[in-house]
Amino acid sequence: MPRLMAWRSSIAILLAAISHCTPAFCLDDIVIRANSSLPDALIAYIADIAVPSSYERKGLPIDVITRTVCGFWNGKLDEKVRELNPLAQGDSFPNKILLPACVYSKRNAAVSVIEEDNLDVLLRRESNVWPTFGLKCSKEVSSPRCGEAIEKLVGELNPGIDLAKLKVNSTIVIPFRTRESSIKLKPGLEPNIVLKTIRTLAEGTAIARLSSAPALVTPMNKDNVTDPDCNAASARSYCPWPFDVNVLSAILARNVKTAEKRKLKLVPSVVAVLDTGIVGKGDFLPNRYFAINFRERESPLKDWDRNGYDNDVIGTDVAARYGDVTAYNDDPYKEHGSEVANLVLGGRMFRTQFTDLEKLIQLKIVKIVKKSKEQDQNQFDIPETAIHAGLKYAKRVGASVANISAGGSRKNTEILPLLESSGIVAVVAAGNSPQPLDDDPKYPANFGGFVGRIRNVITVAAHDSSGKRASFTNYGSHFADIAAPGCDLPYKGTGSVFGTSFATPLVSFTVALMRSFWNFDSANSPSIKERLEVSVDFDKKLRDDVAFSGRLNVIKAVSVFDDVVKFNDETVPAKVEGGPSQVVPGKYLFGTWNAGLELCEEVSDFGLHMIDVKKITPTDNGAQLRVLYHAPAGNLNEKICKPASPTFEFSDENQRATILKWSSVADLVPRMRKDVLVQGAGSTNTLQ
Repeated sequence: MPRLMAWRSSIAILLAAISHCTPAFCLDDIVIRANSSLPDALIAYIADIAVPSSYERKGLPIDVITRTVCGFWNGKLDEKVRELNPLAQGDSFPNKILLPACVYSKRNAAVSVIEEDNLDVLLRRESNVWPTFGLKCSKEVSSPRCGEAIEKLVGELNPGIDLAKLKVNSTIVIPFRTRESSIKLKPGLEPNIVLKTIRTLAEGTAIARLSSAPALVTPMNKDNVTDPDCNAASARSYCPWPFDVNVLSAILARNVKTAEKRKLKLVPSVVAVLDTGIVGKGDFLPNRYFAINFRERESPLKDWDRNGYDNDVIGTDVAARYGDVTAYNDDPYKEHGSEVANLVLGGRMFRTQFTDLEKLIQLKIVKIVKKSKEQDQNQFDIPETAIHAGLKYAKRVGASVANISAGGSRKNTEILPLLESSGIVAVVAAGNSPQPLDDDPKYPANFGGFVGRIRNVITVAAHDSSGKRASFTNYGSHFADIAAPGCDLPYKGTGSVFGTSFATPLVSFTVALMRSFWNFDSANSPSIKERLEVSVDFDKKLRDDVAFSGRLNVIKAVSVFDDVVKFNDETVPAKVEGGPSQVVPGKYLFGTWNAGLELCEEVSDFGLHMIDVKKITPTDNGAQLRVLYHAPAGNLNEKICKPASPTFEFSDENQRATILKWSSVADLVPRMRKDVLVQGAGSTNTLQ
């Protein structure tokens, strides 16, 4: 949405000070993109004047963590890292560390060629330079690369490749790859003075200016999606697309009945949709699906309930603080918010099948797009503070989930304490670049994954109809959590949408359903992230793409009152004691896992009870088990083991015991509340 100006100066230093914000949200940030190696003096200066960031090493060496964040590792950066971590000795660092702010630049980086790329387009996107640009070096750098044209250096790095005819989906190496780096200044520093100092220290090495404001994750045009598995997904899909409507409807009905039986009060989860606003209110999105503020009214203009927002009946425009959430009619992406809201509610086909959805999910529309005039042209932008303001409103109205299909380069850490204090789970689109989020960070997307792992942020990449990573999606297990369907998703009539913008609301839909049946804020309950992680369809091919190594499975995730077995696509269950099996290959069995104390052949560390086991995925035709379990410290661990027995016992909802082979099972996910029988020598305990 915000249009980014490309500047053709090879040596000009153009930086953005974020000083035009409102006093309530004013943030002294600067956004820098460096086009070549920076002098040590500048590296040190930025480290000294900026707020450092805290990271969990997760056992990784310090240089690996630093290269992930900064793209490089040199003596000056090492010196600044050690200053921030005085307890470090030699190569030994504490698990929780501080890293200095830095400007990202990675030398000799491999990049993917995408549709419509030529060398000029690729270099401007990945390095912000033109092929004729001569590599600028600071006075302390002596290298044969200095002064050489980028095009020549690219040729030397890619012998035998015709750079005039780049092939889509191929990979080439470029002299350096850069990205926008958001630098948050320490209190009391004047941004203009900082910029002047940076200009002096940069010594002519090229630095480019880019806006820090977030932008909408715009949908993919169907004509631009070249992956054949992304077309006609409903016909090509390896499973019902995007999920099995009939099975999910039955599970939700069963959940409602179980909740009523246990006298659990069901309260609808409120999902705040931070987007363009909507155009589908009425027949397509009836009033019953909105969390209506009955203390407000639509006119006359007034803050009737004195909450700071005028006429916010079903939501608000955070820029105007007014309840008109209708998308701007001349906005080219005016349908975006309605497309997202439709999928937050599971899609029209699902709502036709399951007619009581409003008892489980309700929407609050938060319009974050602002209309302005620029040279007599309408401009549709997202203000820098819009995501924070939208989440603040979501907290005020009691939302438990926020769907965010937008992001920007500035590291908007101010939203994190707000998410923590409110309990809101932010479900965020990874983006459609397509490239690793390591190389092209977008916030709040980069708060997810293995490295960014914030408890209340879930970053969503897209997969296609064959279950593979979609060709257009951003990805990377360091910052993305889960893959969800992103191709050919139904909208109105025969229409369909593509992109991570629409994979994201399917995860929001799942999270909202889970929260409506379970209090995830309880000290005795798992986190939303944990439940999603254990319920995914595990695929080792996705290990480097998403932190959970799997695809969203709505059915397993929301089966909070039952253990669930998912069968392989071509399998026949073993003999059923007391009658024939009714299980259909490739489908599910719901009931109770009669867990034995011995799951693995060798001694396990699952504790005395199977209550610590959260997921079992047979591999190698049942010869091995991948077990996710809680360690004594409370974190989720993985163990690969040989099963103690080739079979296990499972009772269906009618208490009929079934002996199942691990080789026939794709996944076993225990319920969230345990009431399974633990068998073993002298044990008849029931775990509650």
